[in-house]
Amino acid sequence: MRRLIVVVSVAALLALGATSWRARTAPEPLPAGAERLPKATFAGGCYWCMEPAFDAVTGVVHVRAGWAGEGDLRREAVEVVFDPQRTSYEVLLAAFWRNVDPFDGRGQFCDVGHEYTSAIYPHGAAQRALAEASRRDVEKAHGRPVATEIVDSEEFSVAGDFDQNYYRQHPVRYRLFRLACGRDARLAALEHAR
Repeated sequence: MRRLIVVVSVAALLALGATSWRARTAPEPLPAGAERLPKATFAGGCYWCMEPAFDAVTGVVHVRAGWAGEGDLRREAVEVVFDPQRTSYEVLLAAFWRNVDPFDGRGQFCDVGHEYTSAIYPHGAAQRALAEASRRDVEKAHGRPVATEIVDSEEFSVAGDFDQNYYRQHPVRYRLFRLACGRDARLAALEHAR
């Protein structure tokens, strides 16, 4: 009898874990009406690490990982759909700058190569003007030039399901990657330097 209880308990825990994993890994559909909302596109190194930065912003409706730009000049990036009644492009820019090393022109943290360099891909003249002003503010605050580029390209290719919401799908692996990459330590040092 005791053995049966253990077997049933283990089976129940496995089923519960599988259900929880399915809920974490299910593709996140674009909410109804989101196609009419504005988008913002940012490259900040590994897109796995940029998704949670924007998911945490109130007013962000949807974030998806992918690549911005074209051909050999593309970068890992996130496309952010936001509700302008609840947040602004300026708030998204502030979240971006808090989550990148704007002075690293070789990549971001442990990821090296052009595809990991930071960039802002404005959608239109208004976003471009705000992005340029925010870059000047970061340079002024730190007293040095910023390597982050502002690039006119609305080309965005969505990554596969495995790379979407990686931090939710694989929370332990994600935290270990982020720690090993030195991302949080460098971000804390940059924040302290302001």
